[in-house]
Parts: sequence; structure tokens; C-alpha cells
Amino acid sequence: MNLTDEYPGICMEKSLDAPLPPVVLPPGYTIRSIRVDEGALWEQVMDKSYGGYGPGDFQKVMVENYDFDPSRVFLMFDESGEPCATATSWRQHYRWGPGIGYVLFVGVASAYWGRGLGYMMTLHILHDFVEHGLNPAILETNEPNLPALKTYLNLGFRPRLLAPYHTDRWEMIFAALKMEPGDYPRDIRPPVDATHHPRPYPYEVWMQREIAQGE
Repeated sequence: MNLTDEYPGICMEKSLDAPLPPVVLPPGYTIRSIRVDEGALWEQVMDKSYGGYGPGDFQKVMVENYDFDPSRVFLMFDESGEPCATATSWRQHYRWGPGIGYVLFVGVASAYWGRGLGYMMTLHILHDFVEHGLNPAILETNEPNLPALKTYLNLGFRPRLLAPYHTDRWEMIFAALKMEPGDYPRDIRPPVDATHHPRPYPYEVWMQREIAQGE
């Protein structure tokens, strides 16, 4: 992947017209919104999910962002009360258009991988979108994360092409996943370039981290 591309990651979209399945958690597991003073829990989960997160990142990446609302940042806790997963119900209407829900920062601590928690966290966010009248759902990720992409495809997300070369990327992704592409829109639909508050997009912060780690 060339991180100097205009759209180095990939985008997926899901219509929320059809009813969603319920969120079924393992016994004793719970999901709730974060409190502003619980940033360390978010940092803990994100660091155990991706690495590279530490003290102060929640404040810089989330709290100081123009779209931040603690009620939309969710944490999952296991039966012992340990935080194990997170996902955020974001907006970004200035970038994708009004009424669109943006799935942000889905993370599952590595000790909990393989239990379907990323699926359930993302599904929880989709239910939150429906509750707030948002449709469709949008997310961005980068293609090497094949397990996450498979999860999103299984949830009904389909490719949204931001640039012509994304068609080739998706062909490689479906081949790597051994999945049939199925039908999805082949028109090019990049995000809009609207005026916004002069703070970085969280995704841009994340991509800058990826670039720095790759140097």
C-alpha cells in the first residue's frame, strides 16, 4: 500500500434500511458510554488492539476533536469489569454529507481476539446510528487488516470506491479473503471537501501514526 496516495485507506458503506440483528454479548459482558475522565481505559484498549497508544492520546485524538461526544464513545467490559473493546459512533457530516453515521476506532484488546467482539461493537454502533436517524453507515480502514474487513463484510458493509485505483485494491482484498465480491456500486464517490473546524480528523491522526511507524 502506498501511504502517499490521496486515499491511502479504503472506505466501506452500509445501508441501514433493513432491521439489524440484536447485539448478543458473552455472559457478563456489558457495553456503555465512556466518561471523559476514563480516557486511560480507551488508551489501554487501543494500545492492546493496535499498539502505539499511551497517556494523553484520548485527550488529543478524541476530546479535542470537534465531533467529540462522550456518550458516543463506547467501551465493552468483560465479566470481571476489564475493558476489552471499544468503538465510536462518530459523525463527519462535513466530510460525507448530512445524515451519515461514521464508525470510528473499532478496537479489541489482543487477548480477546477471535471472540467476535469487534463484530458486536460495530453492530452496537450501527444500532446507535439507527436510534439517531443516521443512514447509511460509513467506515474507513486500511486493507492489510483482513480479519476486520471480513467482519465488516459479514455485517453487510460493501466497498465504497473513493478513487479509480480502489477497484484493484478490492479485487486483491476479496481474493485474499477467498470471498466473492458480489454486487457493489462501482462509481467513484470521494468524500466532500467542506469547511470544518481547524483540528485534524481522527483518521488523519491515525494515518500519520501509520506513516511514522513505517519510516
